[in-house]
Amino acid sequence: PDLVKFGVVVEHSEHRAVLRVPQTGLQAAIAGLLAALPVEDLTVVDPPLEDIMRQLFADASADKAEAK
Repeated sequence: PDLVKFGVVVEHSEHRAVLRVPQTGLQAAIAGLLAALPVEDLTVVDPPLEDIMRQLFADASADKAEAK
């Protein structure tokens, strides 16, 4: 439950957690995690390019549908 305030929990086990955090909230999430929890290792990974492109096309399609 403590992890939810830092981002979307994608995966969680006893010794590992994967969070999805928007770029705009990344620094605050990292600072909060390091201050609140016993973090041994932290890795920041950008989403795959395919996911970014998929989201861009989905947003563009939604904008077209709203314009009609």
